[in-house]
Amino acid sequence: MADGCYNPIDSVLVENEQDTLGIIAYSLYKRQKIEFIQAFKVKHDREPKDEDLAPFHDVSNSPTQLESYRNQASQLAQGFLDASLAGCLRVYLLGQEIIQQHTSSNVGLA
Repeated sequence: MADGCYNPIDSVLVENEQDTLGIIAYSLYKRQKIEFIQAFKVKHDREPKDEDLAPFHDVSNSPTQLESYRNQASQLAQGFLDASLAGCLRVYLLGQEIIQQHTSSNVGLA
């Protein structure tokens, strides 16, 4: 973007510094933009100018696409939380099993 055209999508997707889902949504937008630019460079053998990015910005800033970024962010966060909680549960259950085995092996030794 040689002319430095600014797309304020970050302030649309990210409400504040603690808006984790908004930050994830913004990263999804950036990934899509990078893919668009890479495909453009392959097809045209040059860097895109601001006017070349206009169609991408039009689509990426549409209400439907903004909602899609947020939905994808929510799904990614939920998947991460599910995997994390499943891991914690496995560790907890393993700990309980070890305690049970240890307790059972010490019964009657007192």
